[in-house]
Amino acid sequence: MMMKNTRVIILSGLPGTGTSTLMDKIAAVLGMAKRSAGGKVREEQASVGGLDHGYEMKATADPSVDHDVEKNMACWVEANQPCVVDWRLGRMVYPNGFSVLLTCEDSVRFPRLAEREGITVEEAREKHTKRAANHAERFKATYGIDELYDPAAFDLLIDTTKVSIDEEIRLLLAAIKQMEETGETA
Repeated sequence: MMMKNTRVIILSGLPGTGTSTLMDKIAAVLGMAKRSAGGKVREEQASVGGLDHGYEMKATADPSVDHDVEKNMACWVEANQPCVVDWRLGRMVYPNGFSVLLTCEDSVRFPRLAEREGITVEEAREKHTKRAANHAERFKATYGIDELYDPAAFDLLIDTTKVSIDEEIRLLLAAIKQMEETGETA
């Protein structure tokens, strides 16, 4: 494994795994700039007529939509180090960053999403299952990505199902320290 730039922390994971929460907390703890690719996408969604359907349709029909988001994020990372980003494709677009995959059991993830979005758990399950399938299909067609969340492709894996945010921070800081000292993570 090559030495990673620990001044760029890239968080990735399905919605409801806690990437935004960890981004906010670790940015505060380390005094880093932060940005969410999802936030950029939500801006785009609002400009094309909807927080879900409009953007997904536009991005599916026109790969330049996703390319623009990725290019914007890469430029922002270059200009704002040290930083932490919530960015699904970050490990591929910016491979030298320290990449962290957050996972969570669906039995916890979907209720988190339901609460956040003010919908039922079943509605959250249906909505986010469709969305994940759309992303998988779109990212395979656009970027040739077969497995977006392959744990072996990340520098650190944190299962947030039963772990507190304080424990997530501790695990991340320990892994960064180990990377800086040895060039490897456990």
